[in-house]
Amino acid sequence: MATSHEEADNIIAQQSIMCAKQRPGAVLVIGDDTDVFGLLLQLYQSEGLTSAMFTKSPVQQRSTIDIKTTVQKHHAIVPGLLAAHALSSCDTVPTHFGIDKGTVLKFPMRLLSL
Repeated sequence: MATSHEEADNIIAQQSIMCAKQRPGAVLVIGDDTDVFGLLLQLYQSEGLTSAMFTKSPVQQRSTIDIKTTVQKHHAIVPGLLAAHALSSCDTVPTHFGIDKGTVLKFPMRLLSL
């Protein structure tokens, strides 16, 4: 899993996945960035990992998220999460065109009802 894209979110996600692949036991990622979360879900699923992985916010009173359980529970939508995230929340540009998280979440439901 190599990249030439030197951006912190990408590096954090890739290093976390590499740790999960190379070392037995749980991996804990400290951070609450949605880009890292989406990347972790995508990479965890695409790499076929089964080890425990968690994200924990550095902010007190916030939840710890179980990446393994999230991927298992939402396996059908994980492949489209990065595209949905890019359309809805990477910056403010999509909102000027009426695309927000609500719009993106409703879209798969419209497809299912066809």
